[in-house]
Amino acid sequence: MGHRLPAGTVVALSLLGVRHRFPRRRECDALRRGLAGVVSTWQLLRTRRDVAAFAGMTSYWAADIASFGGCLVMVNHRGLPIAVLTVGYATEYALTRRSLPLAGAGAVEALLPFAMSGVSRPLVAALVAVFVYRLVNLWLALVPAAFALRHLRGASAPARQAAVANILSQ
Repeated sequence: MGHRLPAGTVVALSLLGVRHRFPRRRECDALRRGLAGVVSTWQLLRTRRDVAAFAGMTSYWAADIASFGGCLVMVNHRGLPIAVLTVGYATEYALTRRSLPLAGAGAVEALLPFAMSGVSRPLVAALVAVFVYRLVNLWLALVPAAFALRHLRGASAPARQAAVANILSQ
């Protein structure tokens, strides 16, 4: 599978240059729309800030998948290939049809073990891994957030506004 992904990328990128030459037939419409979507996505990355936002989102999702993969290794004592882990993780997110990370938290826990069992992980191990993943990923992060919230509530209104402005300006 590893050699097919780069080859598919090369084919798709080479088709971008000739997409306007495709015949105007129904058979080519889906390909033409798909390539137009790729072009539109790349056009979103116009400024450094756009590229930084894209890099930040990519880093977040990569770290989230790596975190879950680490939980699977901890529970099951063996890992999955990155492609298999990513497909299982993405399958679960496609099943929830919610904007994540916050809107589908309950659906994530319900469907992720089944998605992992679909990529050859034992269901019980996947269930325990999801429990550990949610503990690490959500609940442990709430402890420093609670202290930060308490600190912000004690600050004056101008100090809170300055802190928010400082975060937004970065």
